[in-house]
Amino acid sequence: MLACLVHKDCKDISLRPMELRPGRTRVEAREDARTTLEVERFDAKSKRSHDPFMEVEHQLKQARVVGMKAQAAQIALQTIQTKIQMLRENAEVYIQMHGQHGYNEMIAGLLTRMARMGEDDVREVGTTPISVGFSIPSEQLADHDDDGENNE
Repeated sequence: MLACLVHKDCKDISLRPMELRPGRTRVEAREDARTTLEVERFDAKSKRSHDPFMEVEHQLKQARVVGMKAQAAQIALQTIQTKIQMLRENAEVYIQMHGQHGYNEMIAGLLTRMARMGEDDVREVGTTPISVGFSIPSEQLADHDDDGENNE
C-alpha cells in the first residue's frame, strides 16, 4: 500500500487497476520477441564477413552429416538383414506362433522396408542395432541360402 502511495504516477503500480488500459497479451509479446530475434539474427548474419575458411568448415560439417546419414542407413540395412536371417533361422517357431500367413507378412514387411531404404520419406523407427543385439555383414548373409547352409 505504501508503494502505491509513494509511486502514484507509476503505470505499473495502481490503486485502481480496473481503470488502466489493458496491456499486451502473451501471444503478442511472444510474437514481438520472435520478430525482434529474427531481425537481430538477420543483422548479425549480414554483418559477418564471408571468410573462405568458414565456408570450408561449413562444407566439412555438411560432409560429416552426409557420412553419418549414410552410416545410419547402412546400419539400418544390416539390422533388417539380421532380422530376416533370424526369422529364417527360427521359421518353425514363428510359424507355430503366428501361422504361415503372419510369418510371410513379417518377412514381406522387412523386405519392403529394405527395398525402400533409399527413399527420403522412409523413417526407420525402432530398428536400431541395439534392438537386435548383434549385426551380421551383408556379405555373410549373401553366402547363406534359405536353409542357412554355406554356399561356398
